[in-house]
Amino acid sequence: MSTPKKKSTTKKSTTKNTTPKASKPEDEEVVEEFITDDEVEEPNKAQELWGTFKDSVSKIPHGIEEKENKLKLTTSKLFALTGSLVAFFEGRELFLSYASLGTTAYSPIVGAVGMLIGLFLLVTILADLILAAKAIKGKIPYEWYILLPSGLLLFFLNLFAAGGGVLFIKGGILLMLGGIILLLEGLKLKKATETKIILILIGIVLGLFESAMEIFTDSGNFWAWFTGIIMFLVLLLLFFATGLVKLPEKISPPLTWWLVLAIAVAMYYFGFDYQLSSIVLIHVFLLELIDL
Repeated sequence: MSTPKKKSTTKKSTTKNTTPKASKPEDEEVVEEFITDDEVEEPNKAQELWGTFKDSVSKIPHGIEEKENKLKLTTSKLFALTGSLVAFFEGRELFLSYASLGTTAYSPIVGAVGMLIGLFLLVTILADLILAAKAIKGKIPYEWYILLPSGLLLFFLNLFAAGGGVLFIKGGILLMLGGIILLLEGLKLKKATETKIILILIGIVLGLFESAMEIFTDSGNFWAWFTGIIMFLVLLLLFFATGLVKLPEKISPPLTWWLVLAIAVAMYYFGFDYQLSSIVLIHVFLLELIDL
């Protein structure tokens, strides 16, 4: 007889995960530290000012494009072109005839510097005007940070070379005005129509200075007082013509090219040795004439 085979039964061993669960950390005690006023670090004001200055400078644009008139001539280029010409001839006069003008012994050096700066800027501006093609657009170094420092340098050098006289500062002032106009255009601090008003106000301020100098240099002369008062009244008329002070329409003077020209000629005639206001107003007249 055959013995019956037993059925083999194998049970799978099941292993339970007996890894103990990580217990939650107990709440840590919060230690509050009290900082005294002496331990608080005060911000470095010098670093803050320097950081603000760098941020402001980084926002100033380069390669500023201005609105051109019919002659493809912008306002700043007109001032810079005239200023470079005047600076060149002022430097030439200082270089050649310093002995007869009562200037200092450094006049030939200052005159040479003035001629070099004037010639460089003149070539730069003419190249930008004549060769304004797409191939060289933006490659000619016509920037506000060239015009403004050049004007400042020539202003103080010529003032020093002339022994404090203001006979040779016209070129520097015109270059500074060109740089300021270009900078304002880049910063978008003005509209295109406001440029004329800004220049007229500059001409008025310079004219008031000339009027005061006309009176104070020869206060005992009736003609000096008469011309000074006439210049003041003429400048007051021009100020009202700007429209900054609202007047009734019947008595408000119009701001026209012939009014600006007439006042510029009057300021040139009565402007003593300075004639700065007339030069600025002549530029305003030229800009108005070009746009006619």
